[in-house]
Amino acid sequence: MAEKTHSRRGQVRRSALVEAYVELIAGLIENGNEARQVDIAARLGVAQPTVATMLTRPTVLPEPPSCRCV
Repeated sequence: MAEKTHSRRGQVRRSALVEAYVELIAGLIENGNEARQVDIAARLGVAQPTVATMLTRPTVLPEPPSCRCV
């Protein structure tokens, strides 16, 4: 039971990290900037190799809800 809880927490944390990266990259691009690893690292307060690892790590995101827009 403890393993499932630990695994779920890891998934939640990873999803939050991915969301933070995506939001930051989108914000940089929307403001006319490039989304360079060095900029992402500085804004998130992490080392550049951490960003490189995160960006190359395969991540499975949940499917967004289907939209029936007209």
